[in-house]
Amino acid sequence: HNVRLGGPVEPGIVHLKWDDEREDDQEDCIIQYYIESQVQDMFLEVGTTTSKKQAITIKGLSPSCTYFFRVYSVWHTAVGETVQSDYSPLLKVFTPHRPKAPHHLRCVSLTPTKCTVKFDANFNLDVNEDYPDITSYRAFLAAAAPNCSTPKKP
Repeated sequence: HNVRLGGPVEPGIVHLKWDDEREDDQEDCIIQYYIESQVQDMFLEVGTTTSKKQAITIKGLSPSCTYFFRVYSVWHTAVGETVQSDYSPLLKVFTPHRPKAPHHLRCVSLTPTKCTVKFDANFNLDVNEDYPDITSYRAFLAAAAPNCSTPKKP
């Protein structure tokens, strides 16, 4: 099985996929795929999938870390034996850091129905080089005073 990235790597999340490398005429039946990650000098199981699914999302990873993943399968042979495949080659994945939040948030114009907010976006290449596709930020109301109405979406 040749394990590879199945989508963009996110802070703490990696999407993996692999091929079913059995020959079309092979009578063996894969039962399950096992996904392992290297931790120091050993491998730990981090997920399993059924024989019909050659992809998995691994969550809970630490940002700014390098991980090594491998996949193997277990199947039944035509004579009923359970066999484990060889391990896939290792896939090295670096999980990016989370982008820094904007800072210096301020209301620059206030009317009874609208507050225009400005902020500094932290577009320092050293900080956000893993996120060149950040094109917008979303603002959320954290709390409203008891006598105030909740702002409406534009």
